Amino acid sequence: EIQDSSPGQEVLDTVFRHLNLLETAYFGLRYLDAANQTHWLDTTKKVSKQLKGKETFTLYFGVKFYAADPCKLLEEITRYQFFLQVKQDILQGRLPVSFELAAELGAFVVQSELGDYD
Repeated sequence: EIQDSSPGQEVLDTVFRHLNLLETAYFGLRYLDAANQTHWLDTTKKVSKQLKGKETFTLYFGVKFYAADPCKLLEEITRYQFFLQVKQDILQGRLPVSFELAAELGAFVVQSELGDYD
């Protein structure tokens, strides 16, 4: 169990183990402060120092740094986490795309899930 006195790195390492992620440098945990501002959890500080005054809190796993060339990522699970982040960013309007690009990306998603059309 995670304690509020745990350092951020310990919490993040727990998430990495749970997801079986080896290429960890790209990811982090985010949280919302009282003013609804998003912050990345500082891995060098205790969780309690960053989330002051909260009895319970929610951390969000996400891509903190994108790879310059995603094709060079070694693990499929890392590429999948990138895909999930981009998909979520598009759906939530954080990454605006044209209708045409959204349709093309959607086609790629369907192809990746169902395979090529015969």
